[in-house]
Amino acid sequence: MIMFYIFLLMFFSITGQILIGSMGVFLPITATMIFYITVCFGWQRGMFCAVVSGLALDVLYGTLNQTPLIFLAICGLAAFWLLYQQVRPASINFIPGILTALITVLPQMLIKIYDNGWGMYIFNEWLPSMFFVMSFCALFLPFIIVVCDHFGKSLGLPVYVDAKNQLTIRK
Repeated sequence: MIMFYIFLLMFFSITGQILIGSMGVFLPITATMIFYITVCFGWQRGMFCAVVSGLALDVLYGTLNQTPLIFLAICGLAAFWLLYQQVRPASINFIPGILTALITVLPQMLIKIYDNGWGMYIFNEWLPSMFFVMSFCALFLPFIIVVCDHFGKSLGLPVYVDAKNQLTIRK
């Protein structure tokens, strides 16, 4: 049941990111979902989802990018957040949302800056884009936590807000 639930979460996040990305807007929906999955269901399942979804996004976008590596870094952030920070209440999780956006966007922006030069690119595209993505993830991760925890609790699955308690059981 857990793997089917994870598959549905990843399917909808990849589909949403591809649909929104086809309109020219980059929103790291899949990265925030990987953060959620890693915290709720463990780093092994999170890393598996990170590699598979990163490769799927690269294939669907038609690029050979560093997406799986970026998603693995998101898994590291999620493991750190679970071990050393609070997961309750859900509203505090705007901080990892911002960090998730930063990890996702920063390598791609640095590559674009390296290719195009520093110039006005930083002020015209990089800063507004970074601010928009960080604002989106700061709001989207708590939203995902509330919605997915509601469905997970009704299905009897591990939920995000109890992940710290479940950590000792998983070991």
